[in-house]
Amino acid sequence: MLNCGVNGRTLLAKGDLPYIKTGEYRNALNSHAQIAIIALGTNDAKPQNRKSCPSLSRIMPPSSPNCGKNMPGIQIYCAIPLPSWQSSSQIDKETVETKIIPLVKQVARDNKCETIDFFSPFQNKPELFPDGVHPNADGQVIMADIAFRELLKKQPLIQ
Repeated sequence: MLNCGVNGRTLLAKGDLPYIKTGEYRNALNSHAQIAIIALGTNDAKPQNRKSCPSLSRIMPPSSPNCGKNMPGIQIYCAIPLPSWQSSSQIDKETVETKIIPLVKQVARDNKCETIDFFSPFQNKPELFPDGVHPNADGQVIMADIAFRELLKKQPLIQ
């Protein structure tokens, strides 16, 4: 198992901190993983990134020219972002819900990826987000359980 995540990064290539410009992105492409969960999009709801949201689909790895070469046969799951409990001047829950989530779902459909819904199970649980955007340990356990159950639906040999 490999965690190639980077806090604060955007899915948007034109975002304030694009994930594709990180070493972790290159590590992910070179990992030869069989399964990947892409959990990006929340930081794209920041005010400085909202104007670029329609370009979200440009860098999803299934569309990336490097993905097919480095990751043949990979099963990609697009994570539906968690809700945000910050003010609209930061990461806005409404933007996540009305702009980011539909784009992530569309990209998943277009690229024949499965999704893992982290938004719905958490939309009435602000107490699990001490800073308004990152889940606490209890929230992280719930996320891991949700992801594990989704993976088991398609990958029954995982033990």
